[in-house]
Amino acid sequence: MLAGLEHSELAIRVVEDGIRDQNPLADDATITRLLAERIELMRRIQDRTLAKK
Repeated sequence: MLAGLEHSELAIRVVEDGIRDQNPLADDATITRLLAERIELMRRIQDRTLAKK
């Protein structure tokens, strides 16, 4: 379980770094909002994929 959490944290940091690269002038609040939006989008895609099975 710990390894899973570590991988999740790493994935979030990678996505956050990508957001910062794409939005160099964004403040921390904007980065957090964009990260939350991407996580929600990934969740919706995953839900849709699981529903098709």
